[in-house]
Amino acid sequence: MLVIPSAFSPNDDGINDVFKPQGQNIVSVQVEIYNRWGNKVYHEINTIPDMNGWDGTGQNGNCETGVYVYAITTQFVDGSETFYRGNITLIR
Repeated sequence: MLVIPSAFSPNDDGINDVFKPQGQNIVSVQVEIYNRWGNKVYHEINTIPDMNGWDGTGQNGNCETGVYVYAITTQFVDGSETFYRGNITLIR
């Protein structure tokens, strides 16, 4: 099972600063984040413990406040794979 936050606030206050899914029995996670124009602003493939997570930045620095689309593919220890798609709100 994967738990995906619905919002985060990357303002360096130490609380909810990174968008990072959490889960158990997961071998690997691929996370892609897209802005409202469909441009990919973040991509990571990693294990849950080693995952950096999205800090709200893109190629041009800080991404603006708004709603972004995520696409997450998760591989579980039993060999199954699950795809998740949804929205994440970035609050500055």
